[in-house]
Amino acid sequence: MQESIQHLYFECPFSAYLWSLCILKLGLTYANIGTLQEEAHMTQTKFKKVKSTILGKVALAALTWHVWNERNERVLQQIEQHKILVFRKLYEDISELLKMCTWKSSRHSDMEIVLSNWNV
Repeated sequence: MQESIQHLYFECPFSAYLWSLCILKLGLTYANIGTLQEEAHMTQTKFKKVKSTILGKVALAALTWHVWNERNERVLQQIEQHKILVFRKLYEDISELLKMCTWKSSRHSDMEIVLSNWNV
């Protein structure tokens, strides 16, 4: 396929698989989004509280970076990693980034469940 942002982040089965796993970990239901900007907007509107906004931003930024990094390794170095291995690295990065955040104690059980999905 011709390379484009649309293909790289939304039409490519590899990146769609990674984002679908992130969506599950974030406790969201997936709606087919057309552009990276729309995906960022959807993530922002789904997470309205400060704690959850950080969570959504970290997940989207990490996913974008990992997909771009995998693309570069495939194109420039002819190195391909399995999607499960890439998701494991993505998961570990998100988990570590979230652990660096200062989280106040929360009684919002849904948020606590989502954070526990990331081992936080």
